[in-house]
Amino acid sequence: MDKVQEAINTIAFAKKQMSGIIKEKLKDFPISREQSQLLYTLTEEKSCTQKRLADLLFVSEATLSVRIKRLETIGYVKRTTDKKDRRKFRLSVTAKGKKELLKALDIVDATTHEMLEGFTDKELDFIISIGKRIEINIEKIMEESNL
Repeated sequence: MDKVQEAINTIAFAKKQMSGIIKEKLKDFPISREQSQLLYTLTEEKSCTQKRLADLLFVSEATLSVRIKRLETIGYVKRTTDKKDRRKFRLSVTAKGKKELLKALDIVDATTHEMLEGFTDKELDFIISIGKRIEINIEKIMEESNL
């Protein structure tokens, strides 16, 4: 196995393990990881259309529609008519949704800190710089491939 493949396998394995641990810790939460990600993205955006949210989450509008309906039903997301175009709706997170999201984020944050326990600031900076270089390379590939 060459170094590039070993690096990719190491990153993929760590991500898979991390996701599994977080999934287990959030198993009793009323919402899924995907729904938490939706709430987080929507909180960052303040409010947006379903199309914009689907683009940000890299999912189809149909897939997103099911998630939104569930979150609307339990009172975590609200849909309001777009003031500029009454045919469109804007989505936003309710206070109840934000409260639940903060609980989930506390667990994720604590778990992430546990996983990175013992790393020095210099080592963390190095990990960050590697991640940013990978992001730049991915963006370049996407631009060149019109993705």
